[in-house]
Amino acid sequence: MQSPTIQQLKTQTPDSLWHFLAALPSSFEAQLLYGLLLAGALGMIANYTVKWAKDEITGSLWAYLFCQNFKGTMLSFFSYTGLAITSIAANIFITDAGSFVGWSTVMWFGVTNGFAVDAIANKGTRPVWTPKQREEKGKP
Repeated sequence: MQSPTIQQLKTQTPDSLWHFLAALPSSFEAQLLYGLLLAGALGMIANYTVKWAKDEITGSLWAYLFCQNFKGTMLSFFSYTGLAITSIAANIFITDAGSFVGWSTVMWFGVTNGFAVDAIANKGTRPVWTPKQREEKGKP
């Protein structure tokens, strides 16, 4: 862990808010957030891919995320971002001994939780069945 933590930044730059804010994007916690957001986006794309492959949704990734159900996408994104920030604040990526668990754990956490949050919050639009499709599905 080479980057200073937010706690270390507070003690290094106590006089100026602007110095603290300028140093914040390179803090360890900010780097964790960047990694989690990237991995979460991959998880959300994986959720789209699974739904598309199972013919649960139609259309492109862009349509799924921004055209068909924009509110669902925003709910998914903000829910995941809250989860990421909470996990960082809870220090789940730091062991009891104070060492970093590793980037593979961070990325795994991000992908799996991004997939799960998107699967729950962003249902997309499903194609409407015709009466014939309903009839066929009802037969044993």
